[in-house]
Amino acid sequence: MTGTQTWSPDTCECKFEQIVDEQGNIDLFFVHNVCSKHEPLVKNKPRLSKNNADKKKSDIVKQKEKFLSDNRERNLKKHDEDPLNVSRRKAANESKMIAGLEKHGLMMEAKLDSERQNIVTHLDRFESDMMEETIVGINSTYALDSKEVYDKVIEEQRIKNSG
Repeated sequence: MTGTQTWSPDTCECKFEQIVDEQGNIDLFFVHNVCSKHEPLVKNKPRLSKNNADKKKSDIVKQKEKFLSDNRERNLKKHDEDPLNVSRRKAANESKMIAGLEKHGLMMEAKLDSERQNIVTHLDRFESDMMEETIVGINSTYALDSKEVYDKVIEEQRIKNSG
């Protein structure tokens, strides 16, 4: 699965958005926060031009939207194709056609629809929260030009974990 994750090391207060590919490889997507310990690495570094920064921000948002859309599709498909839900839906549909069972079939159908709607509502909230976090993150001071901070923090974390 391709997606993103937010990561903060236990060696400092930096916060990163990482991208994870299908093989589980992790790389920097953008930086949410550069801590005071690492800020000297980027404080006087030239910034991206406004046009380049805006394009990069737009590309990040498009990619995040794609991840979220894929996640939505995967979650709804998992619910819809769950064997128990398939058999419940089939039983509800068949019951609606049998005298004396119509009411129960309709109630089962309404319950299934409500369960699916709960998933949709949760996904709506999750996607909204993730996009808000992304928009705030890509507009942070060092969001788009702090790869050296990320590399330094990864190295510090590796050293800490190896000893």
